[in-house]
Amino acid sequence: MTANRACSRVFHLICFLAMCRCERLGKRRTELVHCDGQFIGRQGSCEQGLRCYAPCNIQVSASFCEGVIARFFKSGVCGIPTGDPCQANGEAECRPGTFCAPIVDAGQVDPGDRTCLECHKGLEQSNECIHQAIVDALARWRHRYRNISSETTHETYDAYKSNEDLQFISRASVETIETLQLVAGNFERADRGGSRSGASFFKTKCGTFFLKGFDRLSEFVEMVKFRKEFRQVPGIGTTFVEPLLAFPAFGNYWVITANVEFVFSHLVGNGFLEDKTFDVKPEPLISESRKAFLRHLVEVGFQPGPSERLTTFNIALENDLGFLERHQMCDWSWFIKYYKVEPEFAEQVEAAGANLPWATVGDGQRPWCFAAAREGTLLCFAILDYSLNFETLSWIKRAESKALRDKWKNYTGKFRDFNNCIFNMRPSERELHKMLGLAEQPEGFLAIAKAQQDIEEKFVYRVRVKPRAVDPAVSKIVGGAGDLTKGYRHTTCYVYYKDACQHLFHGDVIKMADGCIFHLNPEAYKKGDAMDSHDEFWLKEALAQKGDYCLGYMVEKCHKMHVDLQKTQVVGEKMMNFNMFRNH
Repeated sequence: MTANRACSRVFHLICFLAMCRCERLGKRRTELVHCDGQFIGRQGSCEQGLRCYAPCNIQVSASFCEGVIARFFKSGVCGIPTGDPCQANGEAECRPGTFCAPIVDAGQVDPGDRTCLECHKGLEQSNECIHQAIVDALARWRHRYRNISSETTHETYDAYKSNEDLQFISRASVETIETLQLVAGNFERADRGGSRSGASFFKTKCGTFFLKGFDRLSEFVEMVKFRKEFRQVPGIGTTFVEPLLAFPAFGNYWVITANVEFVFSHLVGNGFLEDKTFDVKPEPLISESRKAFLRHLVEVGFQPGPSERLTTFNIALENDLGFLERHQMCDWSWFIKYYKVEPEFAEQVEAAGANLPWATVGDGQRPWCFAAAREGTLLCFAILDYSLNFETLSWIKRAESKALRDKWKNYTGKFRDFNNCIFNMRPSERELHKMLGLAEQPEGFLAIAKAQQDIEEKFVYRVRVKPRAVDPAVSKIVGGAGDLTKGYRHTTCYVYYKDACQHLFHGDVIKMADGCIFHLNPEAYKKGDAMDSHDEFWLKEALAQKGDYCLGYMVEKCHKMHVDLQKTQVVGEKMMNFNMFRNH
């Protein structure tokens, strides 16, 4: 009986009367094997030892009907009757398009109770289907890159054909394939905080590997290209969490990577006292945790000084960014993990220099972790999600990028600037002097109004800023460096300084002749709260540290106020002279 006849009007009517649901076989990924209805319930025309049954009387429904056995037509499909357990390799095999898998109940697998399982197209898959897909992918990898064929390989080839062309599978190291063979059955669903792209996530029970499912072919192509072309810096490594194996399955695409948290824990272990996770991107992209991350840098005083580790990190990062820039990639992010550890352990990490241990997973991943000023604080960095190619963006995506200040154009430059700001959130007075073109080096200090009873007005931070004098003659050259018709141009990092520090202050900034005064928020204290000398001492220490860390923000904000005032005065004088000239 053909697929067209099976879904004839008569069949639909009979199916309706039997309270069943009919679907066209042509829409199914795997064709069903039909048999003569005269042999329903007995050994008949089916192969592989299967028996011929009515569609609703097999363990995995042929989607003809649900709930009610279809008894009104003589045709059937080959399968195993409901309640008759299948065998992985035996007479009671599953029908084509399904496989024999253990029944999972409350997370426990009973090896003695198995059933035929069918995996549909889509990103929502059971753990058993993910296991089967990985096993199939490993078989295809061996056939393509090692010329090793098996019956499983050929069956898999047929299942993954698209438009008569076999979809390819990425390169992978032999070590990766051997390891994945051992853990293929250990993947389980993982939560990734609600991906906006609709991706699906799994990870191994021990946390070593991560699996992401997605629907964009272009992203899959980039992962395959990455495996073929990217090279780490020998002896130094990479900041990437590398894709280890990319393959198609269930009408979508999947990539296995090392679990970045496992890479970090290879250094930190499980003895940390607290941890936080940040996934951040540069301006002008929307990044939900960027502001929280920048504020966290202030809290812990993150400012790594020159070191061998920072040098090797920058070498690896520049190699990675160079690869992404050559391939016109965009939209990746820093995955950053904060760990609170024992101060002695943080000191040991710093003392290790550039010789941090490599995580023995996949092709070898190196944890790039740095200590902050606060005792017992580590921040670890890795690049994630580098699969969007600017050159292949749809016109809708290009319009989106253009509308949002060209957010994906020159993304490498934006990310490089962002990273430089992260690692230099507290520029030195000499750096500020040079960046802003000041007449003198700026300075800042915490001041306390002891007579002030209001705790919100008690603590202020005083900065001294002396800008260069504006030359009125320069404004005659329109577009010149000192053109008074143009607005103040902030430094690249100011937008990040502002997000990190603005919340520490309240009220209007008071402009002084030689600088500015900023009123500091008294942290958890509120108006009317009383403090003893002990509390006041520690609050003063905390505010002094945060004020010093945010010196770059305050100096630049104060500098802008003074420059704007100078320009206003010069323009006012010119207008007055112009009016006097007209009157004469």
